[in-house]
Amino acid sequence: MLKAIKTLLKDNALVIALLCTVTILVGSLASINTLVATIPVKLSDKSLHAMAYFLLALCWFFAMHNSRRIRVSLPVVAFSVIAFGMIVEALQGGLTSYREADVYDILANSIGVFLAYLLFKLVLKNKQY
Repeated sequence: MLKAIKTLLKDNALVIALLCTVTILVGSLASINTLVATIPVKLSDKSLHAMAYFLLALCWFFAMHNSRRIRVSLPVVAFSVIAFGMIVEALQGGLTSYREADVYDILANSIGVFLAYLLFKLVLKNKQY
């Protein structure tokens, strides 16, 4: 059962990474204050940014690591995810009236990506895929 799940995830890693990217983009640009108010767990905005970009980076690391057609180094993937976060912050400041760009959000995003990078490197070092 676990082998089937692993194969399914491996075969669809790029699709999962793209879905995660679109979800973060939409969530970052949409007005979601009423949704956030209904969540019973209190987390800071910055911790949500770090967790979202941690997950996004892991998805892209896994997708690029397992891709047979596309070969991109992990640092390039990490910088690409951070650049995506910067672009999203700029879009928040320029396209929306209910969101604002924040340099500390970019810092939190970058911390999430960096932690994902460290975890992924550790996993690669200790276990072969």
